[in-house]
Amino acid sequence: MHLDIGHMAVISLVHGLVYDVIFKATRNLTVMQTAGLAVVVIAGLWLAARMFGGKRR
Repeated sequence: MHLDIGHMAVISLVHGLVYDVIFKATRNLTVMQTAGLAVVVIAGLWLAARMFGGKRR
């Protein structure tokens, strides 16, 4: 049980740091620029997963 609480605390800290970076990076962008950036990043992650991921049947 203690391991679960420690894991949850570490994951919460990591998520907070990631969100901080995202919010700071998009602070001066308009809503449309932020949406466009999100589309580009998601598409890039999808392509990377397709290229480097294992083939599933």
